[in-house]
Amino acid sequence: MELAGLPALELASLIAARECSPVELIDATFARIEKVNPAVNAFAWLRHDGAMDDARAAEKRIAAGEARPLEGIPFTAKDLAAIADGPTNLGSRAFQGQHLGVDAGVVARLRDSGAILIGTTTASDFGNRPTTESAIFGATRNPWNLERTSGGSSGGAAVSAALGIASLNHASDGGGSIRIPAASCGVYGLKPGSFLSALDERRPFTVAVAYERDGETVDPGCIAKVAETAALLRSLGHTVTEAAPSFLPLEQPYLVVSTIGIGVLDLTDEQLDLLEPRTRVIFDAARETKAVEYVRALNEMHLQARKAAEFFEEYDALLTPTLSRPAPPIGEIGKDIHGAWNDYRNWLCWTWPFNVTGQPAASVPAGFSSDGLPIGVQVVGRAADERTVLTLSAELERARPWIDHRPPTW
Repeated sequence: MELAGLPALELASLIAARECSPVELIDATFARIEKVNPAVNAFAWLRHDGAMDDARAAEKRIAAGEARPLEGIPFTAKDLAAIADGPTNLGSRAFQGQHLGVDAGVVARLRDSGAILIGTTTASDFGNRPTTESAIFGATRNPWNLERTSGGSSGGAAVSAALGIASLNHASDGGGSIRIPAASCGVYGLKPGSFLSALDERRPFTVAVAYERDGETVDPGCIAKVAETAALLRSLGHTVTEAAPSFLPLEQPYLVVSTIGIGVLDLTDEQLDLLEPRTRVIFDAARETKAVEYVRALNEMHLQARKAAEFFEEYDALLTPTLSRPAPPIGEIGKDIHGAWNDYRNWLCWTWPFNVTGQPAASVPAGFSSDGLPIGVQVVGRAADERTVLTLSAELERARPWIDHRPPTW
């Protein structure tokens, strides 16, 4: 039986029906990693022995009638997450081999539900780049074209999903780090808002659609996929109108607030020397930022975010490109360490604003460019309204399935 690429719920059904055992599944997962990972470099650490021990324990639970909802299902954690029995490198040489001895909340909850951690996936240095290229791990490559970036900072997680290694892949998103690699690798990626709500039953929605944002140019192929998706939503009974708010007032306060995160780290001189050049630039800028500047930026960010959110009083959702163009070549974007944001600003113009507003947003596979690279469209919901995002995403998946689209490196 071919297990690679099967959704988690389908795997759970196979295990419940005794058509596949947790040991067989975990064994097949590591065989899959051995086959495909050398080409793409998606893993920071592998937990083979521990995962096999967990699989044998899962089989005992199943035999005793004590199976949990995700019993035996493999999952990955991003290298930024705390792991009780393995390293959390934060994607950085400065913390290489760090053992925290505790699981992050999301990792603990997955394990408590019976899922089995198979390893950690690659991330950029502290997750501060939209590509997964680091001094500690090297480049994580796009499975659709090995010369292209996988996106970031959760590039390893997206590659694992795209290649059918694990169907559950933890990621995090502070400016697009789930949606960027999801769009680049042709998989689904959801950035939740402040609260995750349940899936609602279908109803017609009022959807705004936007193509270019505040003068930022967007690749014609990406615009075409948004237009196709807008037409599809209309055919499904939704009202779709071209409209968009301006996010220009959010940018400067966002840059100040997002920079501060690295600056709060208490690093030794040795660790400072191990930072990647762009990370060191950000660290130094953060240390030079005064507390009053940070508080002013935070207040301004919240004020402008509330103004931007007023747009959604008229619309249930917003449809946009996820990225302004498909995945660029590895090493191309952000080469100028002092001017990297000028590169990132355009490529990520539709992702980071919704980290500021706190709204749920998902990248949904929408097809491919003329040269075979995945293109994603973004569905954004009102604050705390994941159910609209998930409902629209599910409708698009049913109407335009993507699960059988497999990369050349499969």
